[in-house]
Amino acid sequence: MKFGVSHLCLAALAALILIGATRAQRLEDGAVAFEAKLRKTRDLRKQLFRGEIPADPKDKEHVEAIDCAAREVAFPLYWVSIGNFKPGKLSDIVEDFALRLKELDKYRPGTNTMLTLYTKEVIDRVNEVIQKCGDQKNKQIASINSCRVLWVISRRRFERGFLVSEKQWIDETLPRLTDGNGEYLANTCLTLLNDPKITDGHRYYLYRSLSALLALPAQTPPLVKPETLNKILQLAMKQVEKKVDFPKATPRHEVEGYKMLRQQAIAILAAARKINAGEKEKPALVLARVAGADTSLVPAPRLTERVEAAIGLARLGAEAAKTPDFQMDYAANMLALAVAEFGKEGAANIQAKSIERRRPWKIDAARIGEAMDELKSVKNPYVQDVVRQCAAVLREIEAGRSPPTANGLLDWVSRNPAPSKSLFKSDPTSTVKAAGLAAE
Repeated sequence: MKFGVSHLCLAALAALILIGATRAQRLEDGAVAFEAKLRKTRDLRKQLFRGEIPADPKDKEHVEAIDCAAREVAFPLYWVSIGNFKPGKLSDIVEDFALRLKELDKYRPGTNTMLTLYTKEVIDRVNEVIQKCGDQKNKQIASINSCRVLWVISRRRFERGFLVSEKQWIDETLPRLTDGNGEYLANTCLTLLNDPKITDGHRYYLYRSLSALLALPAQTPPLVKPETLNKILQLAMKQVEKKVDFPKATPRHEVEGYKMLRQQAIAILAAARKINAGEKEKPALVLARVAGADTSLVPAPRLTERVEAAIGLARLGAEAAKTPDFQMDYAANMLALAVAEFGKEGAANIQAKSIERRRPWKIDAARIGEAMDELKSVKNPYVQDVVRQCAAVLREIEAGRSPPTANGLLDWVSRNPAPSKSLFKSDPTSTVKAAGLAAE
């Protein structure tokens, strides 16, 4: 049995936290045989992690110590798969890596080079574990958690129950991805995603790693090369457009689990801010179809997917001015449909007791509103009408109130279709067959 998204909760359970290895150490040698080797680099590793000694990629001892530190993170994920599972320990290994990155960040700029070298070694060693696990069923949990480690590199972390600020996330994450590490991480994820042996559990975290990577501000040179970005977007589009027709007897949690996976692919398209991804591929059209709940999408998208797609469409405001063939008013029409559904469901639930609240409505409203700010510079009367109509609903929800205008927005959209009849001028088939409002 393959591990799908419905089994992701198991990825946080099981196993024994052990110690890693030096470059000469093999996975097969195990933790006990390696513990003595690990001691040899302990003092140097401590100095490198604190920035007391600047990391030197030309120093053999430094290279060995950094490689040892990377194996210390990755190899236990394999060893637990051949030992006795203990609940919670695999997740401990992943979060311990997050703490090590936080420690390195604390001692910057003295640890900047160490951060870059360490990150690349961790990517290599984690990939080694994934390859070693292969498609062996008893090792799938360890393999999926290895993908979680890749996600930790680019994710926006929580602190005391809240996401760190965007500025803090960027400041912490960019140093890990310099000197080609962003491209290296992207290609590692792409290679794994194209491996027929991986499961939906792997894909879920690989997609999350890529969406976080693409959400970082544009850099010069770019973190991910244009050709690599196109490959990522094409793969994400394929996932979103894939038709999965579940039998009627399929348990609801399996269907919703699949939608959770698909949402991560949508998040990639939303983060990239790209209208086109090659000569024929159009991420913007896929986002429009999700936001509008196009009938071609099977299973039908739930509200969270539509919200993510709406955010992605709003972020295309700047790109629209550079792409004359792209018709932003048609995209805005689909965005408004998603916001109307969001407003309708939010109005019915936002004032419920916290335990009965189905979504973080205020946060979602703020995210959509922030993305829609990027449309204010679009010189199109219809787009600006959409911004005003949607803002009236979003403001109420963000304030914790049930917006009386929620149903009115859907009525307005119905009575005021976009002047353009397709998303792209040159392609009259680039349309959305909106199916009405999708259930959560």
